[in-house]
Amino acid sequence: MSLKLSKPSLPLAPYVKNYWSLSSCPEQESYHIQRIVPDGLISLYFYFNARPQVVSGKPTIEHSVFISGQINQAYDLRVGDSIQLFAITFQPLGAFYLLGKPVHELFNNCVSFQSWCGFPITFLEDKLFEATSFEQRVRIMEVFLIQQMQASTNLLPCSRMNSSMDLIHENASQTGLQDLAGKACLSPKHYQRLFNECIGITPKGYLRIVRFQQALFIRQFNSTIDLTTLAYQCNYYDQAHMINDFKKLTGLTPGKYFSQCEPYSDYFND
Repeated sequence: MSLKLSKPSLPLAPYVKNYWSLSSCPEQESYHIQRIVPDGLISLYFYFNARPQVVSGKPTIEHSVFISGQINQAYDLRVGDSIQLFAITFQPLGAFYLLGKPVHELFNNCVSFQSWCGFPITFLEDKLFEATSFEQRVRIMEVFLIQQMQASTNLLPCSRMNSSMDLIHENASQTGLQDLAGKACLSPKHYQRLFNECIGITPKGYLRIVRFQQALFIRQFNSTIDLTTLAYQCNYYDQAHMINDFKKLTGLTPGKYFSQCEPYSDYFND
């Protein structure tokens, strides 16, 4: 398979984490199973041929162009080796800011992009399908997203959330709701509502995911670290709490997860 990755232009960098594509055209049709785990990010997918099938867990994938919301549980995809995929992964506040709708509607779901965003995107699909290179598709999406950015009316709520999101990214394992709400100058109740609307999951659920992603990031660069030390470095109360979070988010204990899956943090890697 061929994986390509590109960073957004400077104006879109606060809202788009990356563009990426995956493609393969083998002589004989085959498939593999890919476990998808919570990463704290929302992505928009364009499949130009067969789309994958969810074989265990939720959600279901019923459309070739869909937006995938926050998830708090793992699921397995059956992915054919003959695939053509183009995707945009948003920064935590990016989907809400650029697409103009509360993203909690996407929680644990993959939704038709056109039906969710509420405006025609056939022209965008056609342009992306007709493009002959990854670089062309990136340019097409850049034009579309910059137009969305210029028309956005979500600057104020995103400004409220920015400082607290920085706090989560820098120190998720030692951050609580009171700290986050105070950083945003909001009451805890108001903050929870706005966070869910802008990020697509509750603050407590998001903090759990970011700490899990921190564990993946550390393990990614230190494959020999033992689980007790890993739990300590991620500020889990003890190893049992880390095991419990891994079971909730991946369906596996840390030991089984690391033996079956290559640790990689989509959240912390650039």
